Amino acid sequence: MRLALPDPLVDHPLLLAERGEWSAARVERTADAVLLVRPGAQGDVLFALGPDAGVLDLLDAEARLRYRSEARGAMWLSAPASVAVPAWVLDALGLAAFSRWDWLATTERPGERGHDAGTVRLLDRLADQDAIRAVLTAANPISTADPSAAGEVAWFGAYDGEALVGVIGARIAQGGLGEDELGGRGADRVGSTWGTAPGSAPDSVSHEASAEEPTVEPADGEPFSWHLHGLAVLPQARRRGLGAALTAAATAAGLDAGADWVSLGMYADNAGARRLYERLGFVTQARMASYGPQGVTRPLR
Repeated sequence: MRLALPDPLVDHPLLLAERGEWSAARVERTADAVLLVRPGAQGDVLFALGPDAGVLDLLDAEARLRYRSEARGAMWLSAPASVAVPAWVLDALGLAAFSRWDWLATTERPGERGHDAGTVRLLDRLADQDAIRAVLTAANPISTADPSAAGEVAWFGAYDGEALVGVIGARIAQGGLGEDELGGRGADRVGSTWGTAPGSAPDSVSHEASAEEPTVEPADGEPFSWHLHGLAVLPQARRRGLGAALTAAATAAGLDAGADWVSLGMYADNAGARRLYERLGFVTQARMASYGPQGVTRPLR
């Protein structure tokens, strides 16, 4: 599936990775910016990307449309962090500032992180889901990651003896454009920075979903990527390199499985996490701000 994006954004990895989620969205665009509007039961989810001026023009037009039509407010908006969204636009959407976050990705397999190879293990995400949730609740309570959700591909755990003290998960996402989406762009996938890592999927890591699960996963044989989430290390196990070890293990597994890239998101003010991810080869591809209903404490999109 291919979104009708402006030429400067057709190979942006964030949009490529999430294009399945926006397949039913209304697309508003300028020559270099885009606004995606996805309807939902609790309100529309909006996502904007591009230069500040173009994004502001699109948000202005969307807010005016909602005022004229008396449409209800939106549920969520993500836009470049550099864009100063006017107060009247947020009022029209019924939203307030929530967070600033960055989206990073890598195509480089990280080296060994200097930890005991037995410290990090591939988990059975369903059999171990209660233990995974216990670590998430204690160490990362605002995470929305769920090991039993559709699209989850693998979860990894860090151990102190037999005690699970850290976790990280990965869900499947879209990758580069497949041959049926390239049209006249030639045989190579779009994106000068993004290639396909060699390797085959380990037997214990699968990105297939069960038939009854609703999913926006890539079809068999189509390019895919992994998105890491739910990184959590219990307080008593921190400052031992386990966050880096978990991230490195999950990144290597994704690239070894044939992912075009491995991505993750982080809150923009988390300087320690940024240093960790950059040491592992991750590069910031988008700096974003999100807006939600007043009083919301967790991302809703």
